[in-house]
Amino acid sequence: MSARSTDILPTYLAGLQVESGLCGLNTVSRSWRDIDYIPAYSKFYFILEGEGWLKVGGREFCPRPGQMALMPEGKLQSYACGEGPSFRKYWCHFNARFGSASLFDLIDLPLVVDVPPAEAPSLTALFQSLLDHPDDASPTAVIHRKVAVLGLVAWYLEHCPGGRILDGTGQRLAPALGLIEARLATDLTLEELAASVHLQPAYFTRLFRRHFGLSPFHYIQKRRIEEIKRLLALPGLTVTEIGERVG
Repeated sequence: MSARSTDILPTYLAGLQVESGLCGLNTVSRSWRDIDYIPAYSKFYFILEGEGWLKVGGREFCPRPGQMALMPEGKLQSYACGEGPSFRKYWCHFNARFGSASLFDLIDLPLVVDVPPAEAPSLTALFQSLLDHPDDASPTAVIHRKVAVLGLVAWYLEHCPGGRILDGTGQRLAPALGLIEARLATDLTLEELAASVHLQPAYFTRLFRRHFGLSPFHYIQKRRIEEIKRLLALPGLTVTEIGERVG
């Protein structure tokens, strides 16, 4: 990731929400093909064997065995088998969003990255966790699936040599998000948040809601609830201590 990306992304990633969808491990049939469609979900493909081609927007590529491919949601896409052996791959559908905005609307990432052989087992384990926890398997299956998807997203971000921030609004709102994270346990006024990005409160609220799908107040409440859930999972903290940390 570029230095500029790493300066901005943490404020977003703290509020990242993921949802898992279909997943699998299979060799695709010769009829595996779809041309010029726009999915409402993103896809990861971990290529194990075979060949084929993928296209996102105007970028066409042919991932090889030992590579991970990303197909971001909301982008014009195509895919098909090649002339040789068909792909055998782990795959999953997922969403990664901040409010109504996709992670991949904020940052432009390489669509294919190499998987070092030493890391293939841990990557395989994340996909296998999705397969081992179908939606209706147990009350905790949804948690296991979210953890696995977050792990896949984190792995991809860590292995991208040059992500590029795309969203100008995202960059503009980043100081306000940073202020929220730094003062999650204390009350923030709308005026303080707006001043952090040099905007009038009314315009700041409209811009924030348009970008995240939530008002600043509801975003803060959502982040506090998420932090409470995280702290409750840690050993040794009392409810009183958690309350003091989160406000």
